[in-house]
Amino acid sequence: TTTISIETDTPALKVYRVRYQIAPAVRVLEDPSIRFRDYQSHVPPIGDHQTAAPVYPLRWDPDITEDVTTGTDDAYSTHSDFDSITTDLTGIYVLVGFDHTKSPEENKNDYGGFRFQTIAVPNGDTIDLANLKVNVASQTGPSGVAYFDADDDPPTWATGGGNRPYDATPTASTGWGISGTGIKTINLTTPFQAIVDRAGWASGNDARCVMKNTDTGTFDARGWIDSFERGGGTPATFEIDHTTPGGGGGLTSREFPRGVQRGVQRGAN
Repeated sequence: TTTISIETDTPALKVYRVRYQIAPAVRVLEDPSIRFRDYQSHVPPIGDHQTAAPVYPLRWDPDITEDVTTGTDDAYSTHSDFDSITTDLTGIYVLVGFDHTKSPEENKNDYGGFRFQTIAVPNGDTIDLANLKVNVASQTGPSGVAYFDADDDPPTWATGGGNRPYDATPTASTGWGISGTGIKTINLTTPFQAIVDRAGWASGNDARCVMKNTDTGTFDARGWIDSFERGGGTPATFEIDHTTPGGGGGLTSREFPRGVQRGVQRGAN
């Protein structure tokens, strides 16, 4: 019998002690230290003891969560048709998208950049999932591609010296589009795998990613993303699940196998 505690958001049923009777041939959780973030299941009937079949899936926290922690770890560059490039390191928003409302003859593309420090993923690990999460304060329907800068351990963003979001050399890219406001998730699994597979990558290195506009057909398609400088805002975060070949790490999202019988007891809050 394996006993684990699961926290839910249901006030009356905050903590359960869940007993799983495991058949000998069935795999169980590989990492007993995993802390559950969400228990995605129906609420079991209230009672001293109930039994129910498992409901899928169960998921928990990523291996690594990195936050933007300084003002120069997020920035945006604007590139105009006249080859003029400006970079903002201190604004309360990171701009992404396309705009030609400033003047009718000059299109402006915004490149949003985010840098995450000391990422503890070894060289050559398998990236099971890597998500960039940004808080969108306002938007007018921008879209584009996202990628990491092809640099093994890049410095903070700057207004020149090849360290503007505009200057970043793309690795593998993935598409993005923004609708609505609030927290938005961009899957960067493939682009980040390309960084981790570089010969010069090492655990503890920093990484910079860029959100670039590709839509030049919309009169005004921009997004305003919370920066580190926005008081009361939510700066960008980067969440990673990874597996070390031959053991260590491990995929940290797994469904409980079918055929497992469950008994639920109410515990103390």
